[in-house]
Amino acid sequence: MTALSNMPKLNTTAIEGMPDYYWDQFSRSVPMSTYLVAMIVADYHVHEANNLNSKWNFTIYARPSAQNQTKYASEIGPKILAFYEDYFQVPYPLPKQDMIAIPDFSAGAMENWGLITYRETALLYDEKISSASNKQRVAVVIAHELAHQWFGNLVTMDWWSDLWLNEGFASYVEFIGTNHAEPSYEMFQQIVTDDVQDVMAVDALESSHPISVVVNHPDEINELFDRISYGKGASIIRMMANIIGEKTFKEGLTNYLKSRQYGNAVQDYLWEAFTNQARVNNVSLPTSIKDIMDTWTLKMGYPVVTVNRDYGSQTVSLSQERFLLQRRTNATQDPIVYLWWVPLTYTADFKTIGSTWLANNESSKTHTLDLPIHDRQSLIFNVDEIGYFRVNYDHQNWQLIFEQLLSNHSSISIINRAQIMDDSLNLAQGGLLDYDIALNLTTYLVLEKEYLPWESALSSLKYMASMMSRSSGYGHLKKHMKKLLLPLYSLVGFNDSPLDAHLTIYKRINAVSWTCSMGHSDCVANAVSTYKRWMADPDNIEIVSPNLKQIIACTAIREGGEEEWDFAFSRYNETNVAAEKASLLSAMSCSNQAWILGRMLEWTLNPGSGIRKQDGAAVFSRVASNPLGRYIAFNFLRDRWADIKGFFKTLSSLARIVDAVTRGFNTELELKELLQFREDHQEELGNAARSLQQSVDRAKNNIAWMKQNYDKVVQWLERNY
Repeated sequence: MTALSNMPKLNTTAIEGMPDYYWDQFSRSVPMSTYLVAMIVADYHVHEANNLNSKWNFTIYARPSAQNQTKYASEIGPKILAFYEDYFQVPYPLPKQDMIAIPDFSAGAMENWGLITYRETALLYDEKISSASNKQRVAVVIAHELAHQWFGNLVTMDWWSDLWLNEGFASYVEFIGTNHAEPSYEMFQQIVTDDVQDVMAVDALESSHPISVVVNHPDEINELFDRISYGKGASIIRMMANIIGEKTFKEGLTNYLKSRQYGNAVQDYLWEAFTNQARVNNVSLPTSIKDIMDTWTLKMGYPVVTVNRDYGSQTVSLSQERFLLQRRTNATQDPIVYLWWVPLTYTADFKTIGSTWLANNESSKTHTLDLPIHDRQSLIFNVDEIGYFRVNYDHQNWQLIFEQLLSNHSSISIINRAQIMDDSLNLAQGGLLDYDIALNLTTYLVLEKEYLPWESALSSLKYMASMMSRSSGYGHLKKHMKKLLLPLYSLVGFNDSPLDAHLTIYKRINAVSWTCSMGHSDCVANAVSTYKRWMADPDNIEIVSPNLKQIIACTAIREGGEEEWDFAFSRYNETNVAAEKASLLSAMSCSNQAWILGRMLEWTLNPGSGIRKQDGAAVFSRVASNPLGRYIAFNFLRDRWADIKGFFKTLSSLARIVDAVTRGFNTELELKELLQFREDHQEELGNAARSLQQSVDRAKNNIAWMKQNYDKVVQWLERNY
């Protein structure tokens, strides 16, 4: 067995009178928080990385049979660690960095100082069997955990209220670190969909919470390990870094880390470091960084900035208010004034960029700008979606944007095309924009060839599909989706090419996944025939592309029966690659056999089934996202709550399961059952209570969407199809 801890091993001595037992003694650690202590004893093999720095050693540990999957991590790990030393201008303080892959691990990874622990899917990569998205996940998680060696380990938040100082910073810096190691991944595009737009969906609920939250009891700590701390934290740091500029941002970080190393910090220390550096570098700001950022960290939610143009006088009126997907007329009056310091950028041609601020006081609620541009020219605010807010325009400017997208969409930046898709569909969902406008805008997608706008549009259209999937109008939506997607499907094709760019692979995944799920005959036939060839030759890894394996298996299992499911399960049990296990597990939940879905849920509670405990929440999520499995999953949750709670134990896992199972609820009966479930288990929920409240809020929003928007969407679809 090998023993590991945070520091290097000093010596090993035999224990007298106990054959084959040894003492391992480790070096004294640097001062550090107790939650970062790690001790591991395992029969693992080690992979020595090509260390780029003689001051520290870098090693990867894995199961002996998975040792061949550590090569990629050993290449990019030292590269990212050395990059961070240069970026932060603070040396890595330990003599070694170990990383270890654990087969069944509750978290994705944990940043124990000098001994980082990972799920196998977050550290191991097999170039023949793992997909491009698996490879990116390994790079991103490694970059995230290595960032923690400074943010969290070298400087630790003073108390859990400022957890976001750890997680928000690591979630932003992971994009910088991954971009250095893999520039072809276009991570500065992906942060927009992965974090900014993703977390806005949660933060638009009344049951959201501020980034910085008072924590009075240990039960409240786990609640904070959510999308707000991670995704919103990353989003507002990205916004701030762009406000003050990269040079000031990096220098401010260095000063903060050096002044607080081996100690604790609150967010005000960070704001002070940035304010001082901005002053040194003559960065013009309307007030201190603390004043600006407190409006983003101490309040929940975010604003929608409304832009109204006066086309005669060539002026623009700007105002802000909190964006909510649904407003409750009977909601308790919130004493917080929801106004922010909003950094505004704008352009008409993407060559000249203007900027201004909206202040967070009542007297400055409306701001007027003189903008001498032609009244037939569209105006875009929030250039490259640097700001954490949505933008709504007057009807004429939306029409001008639509005309621009149809005539020359590439004249608008890729990120802003993604922003237009995300903002318009969410504004329509929230009742601030006519669905006619938002759906008209989606029609330009037949011309779109870039990944990011498609990813934004499909994320929002996925919500619409989920709401309509059991209604008579779904057939019309399927026609619309197929019309939009077929040009993209024809462009990227069904089969991979070795020369594909990273985001081309992601485009194909979207195109094939959606066209197959919408029942497009060519896509379905390709998937089914490919899967049959694989069933006939199971050990031939060349037949199914790793990038499309989940989609192909899902489609074939949905179109097939027990034989197709059993084949996938046999491959699931036989594969030694955790990423392939995850892919096949997801595909198996696509079955149209109710008893198979019920059995999958049963197996999540059976340690001998082959389904790892860490994957239990994912099984619930995937079964519930299957239209047939929606009620099966919720009924199982209610009937087996005591067993589920006893097996998974951690309330954070339970919170993920409840969220996944109830995400698509959109009827009064489903809401009533959800409220009854909450009442029945109120005393047992602990830190899952907030997640359940968000599920209730989401269900109410979904019901309101069906009442307010379903008929409007169907009418638009009927007119167009």
